[in-house]
Amino acid sequence: MDEMFLTLYLENNREVVITSKNGKFNKMTQDCFFENEVKATDTVGKTTIHADNLDLLASSGTAQIFNNVNLINENGSFLKADKIEYDFEGKKLKVSMFDDQNINMKVINN
Repeated sequence: MDEMFLTLYLENNREVVITSKNGKFNKMTQDCFFENEVKATDTVGKTTIHADNLDLLASSGTAQIFNNVNLINENGSFLKADKIEYDFEGKKLKVSMFDDQNINMKVINN
């Protein structure tokens, strides 16, 4: 399908809005596969993620974001990665690279 749009309503009045140019929706599993110019924005934390692909897997409660991932939060912190996996229930973020290289990361508090 063209022009995918989805709003996730989470606890504590959090909303995550996900858009993309193209994608697929599996009616049986409720899984969504976003492709091309993917943008995900958390309206409460003002975190924005840009990527080429985002797979929202309803069956596992995770989002797999991959290919040219750029994450920016409201205080200006910036993260680039090959792949990010987000667990909505555990609120855990796993950052990885495709070629098993070490991840170089610097956390800056403003």
